[in-house]
Amino acid sequence: MIFERSQQYAEVFSHGAFSGCEKNPGRCRVNLHHQRERVVGKALSLDPWDERGLTGTLRLARTRDADQALALAEDGILRRLGRLPGPLPGGETWETRGRRRISRAELDHIGLTPDPAYETAKVLAVRGRRPSETPNLDRARALLAR
Repeated sequence: MIFERSQQYAEVFSHGAFSGCEKNPGRCRVNLHHQRERVVGKALSLDPWDERGLTGTLRLARTRDADQALALAEDGILRRLGRLPGPLPGGETWETRGRRRISRAELDHIGLTPDPAYETAKVLAVRGRRPSETPNLDRARALLAR
């Protein structure tokens, strides 16, 4: 459900609505909370034809914000992805007054957020967490925190 001004409606994306994004996934940046200045990574691959919807593999940079995003995703706090797609010209139709279908859309970016616009958007897995550059310091901090 989308809540805009004084109107609310269901927004539905057709299967493959994001087709084409898979051709150059690296141009799709990942940021925190849709804040463009907080870029934390980029898409490595995108699949607009997955039965679950648009899926992808992301690589996060070696930055404090990216490490924080990984930790929050692992803990289930940043458990969903939000994205701000834009319908392409001719890519939207109103099926009823309360239901809009997007058949062709452009993926602008991927925003890691705890409160996405789309309820079904989510992080499916967190893998390959890089090892800490200060493992002894991390262990000492963990012991002191007890």
